[in-house]
Amino acid sequence: MTIHEKPQPRYEHKYLINPLQHQLIRRNLSRVLKPDPHAGADGKYTVRNLYFDDFKDSAFEEKNAGVLSRKKYRIRIYNHSDAVIKFECKTRLGGFIMKESVRLTREEAEGIIAGEIGFLAGSENPLLREFYLQARCRLMHPSIILEYEREAYLHPIGNLRVTFDTGLRACLDAHPSSMRLSSPQQFWILPR
Repeated sequence: MTIHEKPQPRYEHKYLINPLQHQLIRRNLSRVLKPDPHAGADGKYTVRNLYFDDFKDSAFEEKNAGVLSRKKYRIRIYNHSDAVIKFECKTRLGGFIMKESVRLTREEAEGIIAGEIGFLAGSENPLLREFYLQARCRLMHPSIILEYEREAYLHPIGNLRVTFDTGLRACLDAHPSSMRLSSPQQFWILPR
């Protein structure tokens, strides 16, 4: 656990667009915004999120119901690699989104995935201590893996970020041994 990113409030708007709209918007954005420097040669990178939920699927139900104040916890990796593993809490407060993040080692991430979280109780990181309490009190467990390709553009000045997420896939197998960080999974392609 090395880097801890403090939450910064931001607005987040999501739109479902078709491939033609994607091409038109991308062409216009490229005149003003710069491609994300983390992207590969094709301008994209793969994002894999492993979400945690409680025994009542509260995070899922709150999202579907449009609850304006909610939190979700996840482990995130990029391009099927364990080079950067993040534990994140994404909080919605009305129209604002805040994301708090801390880097994990592979061993720490696999411990959390397996439910072996005792080491979090003594963590110096407040996000990990918060998750420890939530996990113990609410019986948090791995619930779903979502994976997609992301094409991101950034404004060189300010906090504007535009992302296109495509190829959304999900794995509902919640058994910890099936949720290895970089191994292939049985994914279902989600319809648009």
